[in-house]
Amino acid sequence: DKARTQYQFAVKGGFVKAYNNLGRLHILNNKPSLAIPLLLKGLAKAEQASIKVKYDLMKNLGWARLKQQRWYEAEKFILGAVSLGSSQEGSKRISNRGSAHCLLAQVYQGQNQKTKALNQWQKCCQFGSSANPDEDLWLGLAHKKLKEDNQSCGQNNRKP
Repeated sequence: DKARTQYQFAVKGGFVKAYNNLGRLHILNNKPSLAIPLLLKGLAKAEQASIKVKYDLMKNLGWARLKQQRWYEAEKFILGAVSLGSSQEGSKRISNRGSAHCLLAQVYQGQNQKTKALNQWQKCCQFGSSANPDEDLWLGLAHKKLKEDNQSCGQNNRKP
């Protein structure tokens, strides 16, 4: 609650990162419909923001749409995040690049695209880190989904 209050003050001050952080709290509290307007506003203001902030806004927009089972919109935002994370600058500055792949795997599962989902679960394992609480949860899911297909995660437990 204290974090939410601080983020609300920061949002009023126009701090782009606060839009993302408050939106993420809403997602974690299973309130994606509250997260989406904040994240969209943050993205609209993110022109001068760092690549990491832009990545997080797009990833979290995708995550919120995933929670709503709005697969096409989720895929669109998450693919944008993957693109940022795959760029030369993104590979250096974004430590949670596995998150977008873990989320994209879930989108493809929701769309019944098993091959694409398995490919993204492998990338979730490749880029994910157990040191990130979101990624740790999704890495467990990746292990399970890959094992069901007689594949292994091959996770390297990289540290941020």
